[in-house]
Amino acid sequence: MVPSNLIEATFQQYKTDLIPILKVQTRTVQPNFVYLVPDEDDPRGRTVYLELTPPPEITYKTKPGSSQQMNVLGIVIFSATMGEQDEVHTLCSSSSSPNVFSSNEEETSGFFSLLHT
Repeated sequence: MVPSNLIEATFQQYKTDLIPILKVQTRTVQPNFVYLVPDEDDPRGRTVYLELTPPPEITYKTKPGSSQQMNVLGIVIFSATMGEQDEVHTLCSSSSSPNVFSSNEEETSGFFSLLHT
């Protein structure tokens, strides 16, 4: 479930593919119900056989796959890990402002305005 490529993870999502497998019935089908239905030509009635076929047994095989839809969570995580780290790091480690939390109002407001942009 962990993608091998971060760029690929932003454009694809992990998806489990279900492959249906039908189990073939090998037994012979015998009539389940026998009815005598009255008929115009035969007063004793006509024999009608009703066969109830049970539904086939379906098992599912799982296969890992991916969908080609946009992975928004992948884009957010990629942006959070790769974006704007350099700007904050260089600003905090610059020699012109040794104390980030200084009492100088201009330096502090400039620092926070960069963080919000």
